[in-house]
Amino acid sequence: DTCHHLDGKCLVAKKKGSQYCQHHCCPWCFGDKSSQAAMCTNCAAKNKQSPPPSTGSPLGVNAMPADAGVFTSDRPSSDHRPGGNGVGLNKFRDAARRVSQQHRVQRQPSASGPSLKISAEDAGNLQLMLDKGLLTPDQYGEEMRKLRNITSAMFERPAYTPKSSAEISGSCTSFVNRGDFELAYKYSFDYTSKKWDKAVIVVSIEKVPFAEGNLRRAYKMRDLTKTDGNDLFVAKMSKDKYEDIGTYFLDAEMQSMCQSFAAEYNRRKPPKPVEFLEAFLCECFQRPEPIIFACEPYIEGRYVKYSNNWGFVSSDDRNTPHAFSHFTHYVSGGKYIVVDVQGVGDKYTDPQMHSFDGKGFGKGNCGADGIAKFFATHKCNVLCKMLGLTENVQCMTGTMAPGAFRKSAAAVSDKPSSADLSFYGITEETYAELVRKFRAVNKDGSGEIGLQELGELCRSLKVRVSPKHYVRLLQTADTDGNGKISLEEFLMWWTG
Repeated sequence: DTCHHLDGKCLVAKKKGSQYCQHHCCPWCFGDKSSQAAMCTNCAAKNKQSPPPSTGSPLGVNAMPADAGVFTSDRPSSDHRPGGNGVGLNKFRDAARRVSQQHRVQRQPSASGPSLKISAEDAGNLQLMLDKGLLTPDQYGEEMRKLRNITSAMFERPAYTPKSSAEISGSCTSFVNRGDFELAYKYSFDYTSKKWDKAVIVVSIEKVPFAEGNLRRAYKMRDLTKTDGNDLFVAKMSKDKYEDIGTYFLDAEMQSMCQSFAAEYNRRKPPKPVEFLEAFLCECFQRPEPIIFACEPYIEGRYVKYSNNWGFVSSDDRNTPHAFSHFTHYVSGGKYIVVDVQGVGDKYTDPQMHSFDGKGFGKGNCGADGIAKFFATHKCNVLCKMLGLTENVQCMTGTMAPGAFRKSAAAVSDKPSSADLSFYGITEETYAELVRKFRAVNKDGSGEIGLQELGELCRSLKVRVSPKHYVRLLQTADTDGNGKISLEEFLMWWTG
C-alpha cells in the first residue's frame, strides 16, 4: 500500500483515494515539484528500523520532507527514472536547492532552547543541525514547512502600486530640493583585474569636518545614487593642499589588495572573519578648484587602532588583528605584510603594507625593517597556530595541520599555567570566568556543549551572537564533527 517506485521503502500509508503516500517523497511520482522530490529522512529512518506500517506521519500530512531538496545515494533503481541517466534527478535536486536558497525562515521561541533565526540562504544548516541531532525530525519538518509557506508568500503581488512618483520618498529628495548636491567622478580600483574604473555619481558633502587627524580632515558624504541606509560615506581630504594626489590612488590600491588578503584569510574559516572597507576616490569637478577626496563607507562603533607600522600593539591585544597580519606575510611567501590594522571590530580601514624589497605602498612602507619590527613584538597566538603559521620568520615553508596543536577538553584546567594564558592570550581572571560559565551550562559534565547550551553561555557572557554564527561555530570549531563544542574549542573562538 505504498508507492511501487520506492519498493516499499516509504512505510507511511497512502492517502485515501490516492496512489501516493502522505509524505509525497517519491521523485518519480512527483517530478520536480520543488523540494518534495526526495525520500524524507523520517521515511529512511523508519525503513532502517523496520517498524510496522504507520497510519500517520510525525511530521504532519502537509509537512515538508525532512531532507527536502537533498537526494540520498540510497535511491532504488527504476526504469521510471527521468532521462535514464541521472539528468532528471539533478534537475529536481537543483530546483529544490534554488527554492531553499532564496528564502528565510524564523523559528518560534520554545521552552527547549533559544529562539533562532535561521537564514535559508544556508538552508543546508537545517540539514546539518538535523544530522547532528540539534533538531528533532518534528522540528526539522516544521522549519521546512515554514520555509515552503514563506516561499509561496514571496510571489504575492504588491499590495499597492504608486499612482505617481511623488508617492515614493527618499532622503535624496531633501538634498535635491535644497540644491545641496554636486556631480563627481568616482574612481575605483579592482585588484583582480588591476584596473581603475571611472563613473559619475551625485554627492552631498558637509562643509564642516566631523573628525580630524594629523594629516587629514574627515567629512560626512552622501552618495545620492545609493538607497537609504547605504548612502553614508566618509570623505577625507589632506590638510596639505600640495600633497601628491598619487598618494590617494596608492592608498586605494593598497586597501583593495588588503581586501584580497582578507578574502583569502576568511577562506580558512577562522572563528571571526575580517573585512576591509571599499576605498575609492571622489573628484568634485564642478567646483572652481576641483578637489579629490579619499572615500569609504561610514561605520558606527568604537574605533580601535590595533597596531601601527613599527611594532606597536594596542592594549586591546586581540588575537584576530595580529594573526591576520602574520597570515598576510605567510600567504604572500614573505613578500608583504599588512600592518597598521585599525577599524571598528573586524571591519578594517587605512592599513599600511610593508614589502620585503621596500618598493611601493608609499612612505609608510618600511621594507624588511618594518617586517622585522612586527615580528619583534608579535607573539603567535592560538589563531596563528590554527592557521598553521610558523613562528620562525626565516622558515616560511611547510604548515602545521589545523587542530594538531589543540589540547583535549580534559587538559583545560581550572588553574591555568602561564603557558595556558599565553596560549589563549587572556588574563587569569578572564580564563577563570570563561571556564566557570562554560561548566555552569555544561550540566551533564561531559566537557562539551551543544547548540542550546552555546546560546545560554553567550547570553550569560552578555554577548549577542547571531544564530548564523552559532552554526558557523559548529562548522569551524567542531573538529571531530560530533555536533558539540569543547571548552578548548570555545576558548579559541572567544579569544579570537
